[in-house]
Amino acid sequence: MPVVSYEQVKVLCKQKRLKDALQCIFSAHRQGFQILPDSIAETLLLCAHMKTIEEGRELHELVREKHVKPNRYLNNNLLNMYLKCGSLDEGKQVFEEMLIRDVVSWNAMIAGYVKSGYACQAVELFWRMQQESIEPNEKTFICVLMACAPPVSIEEAALIHTFLSMYSFESDIHVGNALIGMYLNFRLLNDAYFVFKHMTMKDVVMWTSMITGYSDNGRWDEALNLFQRMLQESVIPDEVIFLSVLSACASLYSLRFGLMVHSIIINAGIDLNPFIGSSLINMYAKCGNLHLVHRVFEQIPFKDTVLWTAIVSGYEQQSEYGKALQVFDDMLATSINPNEFTFVSVLNACTGVASLDLGMIVYSNIVESGIECNMHIASALIDMYGKCGNEEDMCAVFVCLPITDTVVWNAIIDGLAQHGNSESTFQYFKQMKHHGLEVDSMTFVGLLSACNHAGLVDEGLYYFYSMLVDDEIKPSIEVYVCLIDILGRAGQLESAYALTWKLPLEYSMSLYTPLLSSCRIHSNLDVATRVGESMIKLHPQRESTYVLLSNVHALKPMRAALGTFDFDS
Repeated sequence: MPVVSYEQVKVLCKQKRLKDALQCIFSAHRQGFQILPDSIAETLLLCAHMKTIEEGRELHELVREKHVKPNRYLNNNLLNMYLKCGSLDEGKQVFEEMLIRDVVSWNAMIAGYVKSGYACQAVELFWRMQQESIEPNEKTFICVLMACAPPVSIEEAALIHTFLSMYSFESDIHVGNALIGMYLNFRLLNDAYFVFKHMTMKDVVMWTSMITGYSDNGRWDEALNLFQRMLQESVIPDEVIFLSVLSACASLYSLRFGLMVHSIIINAGIDLNPFIGSSLINMYAKCGNLHLVHRVFEQIPFKDTVLWTAIVSGYEQQSEYGKALQVFDDMLATSINPNEFTFVSVLNACTGVASLDLGMIVYSNIVESGIECNMHIASALIDMYGKCGNEEDMCAVFVCLPITDTVVWNAIIDGLAQHGNSESTFQYFKQMKHHGLEVDSMTFVGLLSACNHAGLVDEGLYYFYSMLVDDEIKPSIEVYVCLIDILGRAGQLESAYALTWKLPLEYSMSLYTPLLSSCRIHSNLDVATRVGESMIKLHPQRESTYVLLSNVHALKPMRAALGTFDFDS
């Protein structure tokens, strides 16, 4: 029987002429020519590359009808085609029907599960591979390590790492990157760094993973230290690293380091694209340098929604609400469409200037955009109505939402609390729990604020202990500030002062300020003096401390004068 030329098909596939390759194969088939399995395999490879599953199925049909005798290369390419085209079920069927499965077959199927989001099945397949005595290679471990993230347990992930140690792949840079990624998936930064430290070769991907891992998990100092080490080792940073480092600078309010990073970006010749630009704007805004915020914005030629949102948000975060609203107007004038984050910042700016009228104009823009039911926008709207004194519309926004999340419930609870409506606040909290929504620290800030406004000390303590015991939530600094204020306003100044000593030192200034104000209300010079001394030790240069102390001590002669006054005369 004549044979169709494999070389001819291979050339057509190399030229990405899929239609011609298929015509060559099917024309030869109709004429009774023998089709070599490698011709089908090459064409399937092109189908996978071009994501043309229907053509791949036609080729598969030739194999099914036994017009082509399959070999291992053909079967692997058939499996690869289905998986690359996103048909996991058809790929799985091909895999299970294969008489001989080599390491390439197993790797493809494991990778297919990972790509489709079936991490547990990928790990199960890896162990099945070991049961069938197929020796894994570097790619096997890279694929299965990518699957190692919740819901896969850390114990199973660690077991795979132990199994990996039996081979000589740990020094492979790609396996090392996968291992670091695995530990970062579980937020085990120390384990990730252990792998990183022991790698003899480190590429930019590895440095990026580690720096981003530190930055994303709040270990900003370590992110910046590692970035400096990277520069010392003459590794050229990529854009992702700059984004992570700028985020760390913003979180640490480190203008000095941020300026250095900006200088490196300029010297490296990296274009100020909207992503780098928005990160720089965010960093400068967090550091309070609005002059540089404006300067960076003006230097970027192409301004997209992300960049406009960054500058609007930057002004809003620094309480420059008028400028934020002006920039928003400029944005609309350039026909750039705002997104949900733009609208949230603008609504916050309307709240900042207490302008319900401006808020309603912004809301009409939101409705035109069709995103009024977005959870972030809804919570910002609720906050705006609440702080502008419109409790009715605040509740109406909440009631009209088709679905709700924790953020929105927190917004309505806080809004009602600020209005002094403690009973409604407590009722909404009960409903939130009844609906099975997860409560967080900000939920309890709203509850404690309601207790504070209503002078409900016992209820405040009840909710505080409920948060600790029932919900097992670690209190935020905002929770402690509310609790100190509740105790202080109720005159329980010694209890409030004792609580400050049990908390981390970095919380102290935030807690001492409301406590000192309560000392002034209750004319308690003893506690005020102790609090004042502690505040001065912490921040001797802060003028506001001395102002508060002088206000408290101003009560001393007044109290002495009242003590000598004869009220019966």
